[in-house]
Amino acid sequence: SGFKVIKEALTGHRGWGPAWRDATPKAEYDYVIIGGGGHGLATAYYLAKEFKQARIAVVEKGWIGGGNVGRNTTIIRSNYLLDGNEPFYEFSLQLWENLEQELNYNAMVSQRGILNLIHSDAQRDAFVRRGNAMILNGADAELLSTEQIVARYPFLNVNNARFPIKGGLAQHRGGTVRHDAVAWGYARAADQCGVDIIQNCEVTGFRIEDGTCTGVETSRGFIGAKKVASCVAGSSSRLSDKGGLVFGGDLDGYNSYAQRGNLPVVEDVCEGGMAIFPNLGRARLLRMWGGVMDMSMDGSPIIDRTHIDGLYFNGGWCYGGFKATPASGFAYAHLLATDRPHKTATAFRLDRFATGHMIDEKGVGNQPNLH
Repeated sequence: SGFKVIKEALTGHRGWGPAWRDATPKAEYDYVIIGGGGHGLATAYYLAKEFKQARIAVVEKGWIGGGNVGRNTTIIRSNYLLDGNEPFYEFSLQLWENLEQELNYNAMVSQRGILNLIHSDAQRDAFVRRGNAMILNGADAELLSTEQIVARYPFLNVNNARFPIKGGLAQHRGGTVRHDAVAWGYARAADQCGVDIIQNCEVTGFRIEDGTCTGVETSRGFIGAKKVASCVAGSSSRLSDKGGLVFGGDLDGYNSYAQRGNLPVVEDVCEGGMAIFPNLGRARLLRMWGGVMDMSMDGSPIIDRTHIDGLYFNGGWCYGGFKATPASGFAYAHLLATDRPHKTATAFRLDRFATGHMIDEKGVGNQPNLH
């Protein structure tokens, strides 16, 4: 509460206790969720709170908030085009809007809006189509003219020869959230629901007997489980041979399993930013982020059962992971509890690549570096 914050400020912050228990692993659980990031913690919280499940553990190789969730772009939005994506991300944005009240935690949700700039006539046509698709799915969208953008954002260079600004697509309900506070809030809320959060416990393998996953081998011993849920974002490639890297807003130009930076990509992103936002050149860099991303072949995520009984997979989030955190957790919890996909995540199947039902949001083909 506000009174607690004031009291601690006046007394040297000596009265704060741990926000969640540092649990010791038990021999067996009904559910073991691998990965203590935003998606894993949200899954555990909704599994306990909404679906009334118990005996749940979240296993994290490091500390809570130390992975991708603590080093991402913090943006929330639902400005997608395809039916396979837009309802899901709109559901996520609706959950974001009530998240602080739901968790009773200040995650610094700020719906200051998001604006995607238009640089060509073809791009305007594409954004008109996208905006209409958003509205049809219950989201908000507004097409802005160059004059409206100049009035709202006078610091932008709208006449730059490389990136002339011819308008923009705005979603006023979009915004930003404090990324690591999301992990802390979900961790505290999950702990209050009885979830064991086990830090510094790295999963080193799966125990599979007769086609069924019976638990996980960890650096702290074997942990049995009726259902095992993988939710490890950029480390998914170690298990599924799919991966990539985002560094400052773009991807390596080739299929890559590397977890390192790519300087030409950083230079290209900085050049583009300077072209339309000249004042950026006078900014002092406080920190930079380099989240390791797991890229799927069509640029869209996967929430599904695997061919191994009792083993589930959540990954392939590409650059849409953070904004999807609440909906990903809710949909994954729904799948774990019912063995049926949530109505907004029916398209996120593993077999869509074999059946030809890809969700190619950008319309650029079935290769990760094209997305």
